[in-house]
Amino acid sequence: MRRISLILIVLAAALVPVGAYAAKSALGSGTLSLEGVDGKVIVVARGGIIGRVDRGIVTIRDLTPNDDSDPAVWGARDLRRSDDGVSVYRGLNIRFRVIGGGFRVTIDGRGIDASVVGIGTASIEGVNGVYSTTGDDCHLDPGSCTAVPALRQLVAIGTPRTAKQPPAQVQPQP
Repeated sequence: MRRISLILIVLAAALVPVGAYAAKSALGSGTLSLEGVDGKVIVVARGGIIGRVDRGIVTIRDLTPNDDSDPAVWGARDLRRSDDGVSVYRGLNIRFRVIGGGFRVTIDGRGIDASVVGIGTASIEGVNGVYSTTGDDCHLDPGSCTAVPALRQLVAIGTPRTAKQPPAQVQPQP
């Protein structure tokens, strides 16, 4: 139990730079928090994701392979890489991080915990666990989060800014 707590503390500490980088690189950034999900989650976004899975498969496609940020994965006992830039990791207690640029991460397993900061979409389905796209931390307060749907549900992460939309302006307070 101590080891799991330590891992979660390290993951939480790592979210600060993820959030700072993603907020800088992706105007309109949003968040997605997943806690204790048994099922399948697919995240296609630009920004950052950090997470872990107790048992399962993590598939990562780096959609911006020529940037300076490569995905990082720990704890996988099985790895396959294909010519089209897809890496598949299988095992127990897999931890992963993709920061900067675009990515498609598919997590299929038990005990999925992840945090995403950026702009994109997520497909979520499962039998256990909770999620939030409102900035709530599902690890600290699971009651503030939504139960994972049994049937696949698509959720938006952040709001994309089109070329016609001006950046948000902060209005001075009188």
